Amino acid sequence: MVKKYRTLAASEAQVRQFASKAQQFRKAMQLAYDSELWDAAVSNGVHAVILMANALTGRRAGVYYADKDHSQAPEYLKQIFGPEASSAKEQMAQVLSLMNIIDQPVTPLPEIHEKNVEIITRTPAAPATAPTMGAAG
Repeated sequence: MVKKYRTLAASEAQVRQFASKAQQFRKAMQLAYDSELWDAAVSNGVHAVILMANALTGRRAGVYYADKDHSQAPEYLKQIFGPEASSAKEQMAQVLSLMNIIDQPVTPLPEIHEKNVEIITRTPAAPATAPTMGAAG
């Protein structure tokens, strides 16, 4: 059975905008990381991953995940792309879980944040079948 998610329609212009914003947040993540602004680096990385997932699912399915609670977004990514997205789904879930670190009253050590930013940086922008994502799924 296919699970229903809260989604919104995505035009080609929105897909391009999601991808462009994802790149901006990824660059902001790197700048924050280089400046040792750990919470900002993680937050920007999480936003980059969410926006790229919106671009990918919008391109593939014409809709993107629109719930404010992004905990189910990785599962939605896998639903849209199928089994080849299993690795990307797991990596996205791992990145989204980092948002909890920012909400902690005590900021973790820089080494922990460095590891988290490395996780985000290693997260691929798309499942292995990225070249075919223009096709309807």
